[in-house]
Amino acid sequence: MNEPEVSLSPTEDLCLRFLALKDAPILFALVDQNREHLREFLGWLDHNQSVEDTEVFIRRERERLEKKEALTLAIVFKEQIVGLVGFHNIDGLNRSASVGYWLDKNHEGQGIMRQSVNALIDHGFSTLSLHRIEIQCAVENLRSQRIPLAFSFKQEGILRESIWHYGDFFDAIVYSKLADEWEGGE
Repeated sequence: MNEPEVSLSPTEDLCLRFLALKDAPILFALVDQNREHLREFLGWLDHNQSVEDTEVFIRRERERLEKKEALTLAIVFKEQIVGLVGFHNIDGLNRSASVGYWLDKNHEGQGIMRQSVNALIDHGFSTLSLHRIEIQCAVENLRSQRIPLAFSFKQEGILRESIWHYGDFFDAIVYSKLADEWEGGE
């Protein structure tokens, strides 16, 4: 597979780039050390129990990238992977996408995620010609909700019991931003 040519650099210390198979051990270790922290709101952790599982994830995301169905990027801060950000579901026909993200607990509160999501949204509207970008957050996940609110996303409503999470369903708040509402973020 040819290496894609997208790399976003929101700041001198911060870069968003495609995942490579060589990132699997580092990414798995990051997930593993954040497992308890991430488990509160992310339901995929039981599917990532080994470096091999992370390799499968990277391969799948690269295939989805080639099909223009997704765009998953490593958040690299000071040359270290500290999380992921991306468009989960790109709908080319309707020119829309849904944003997902997670960050290493030790890097929270530094503006890294806000800058990363800003760069991703800007790329989505300016380069991918998206018309609508959506972010869904668990109703209880106030920290995650700060991201769409920071960019004045509009709250559209609540999806009742739309998130299956380790034996229970949770409600999600849906936020959205349209291309003509975007002013470049920060």
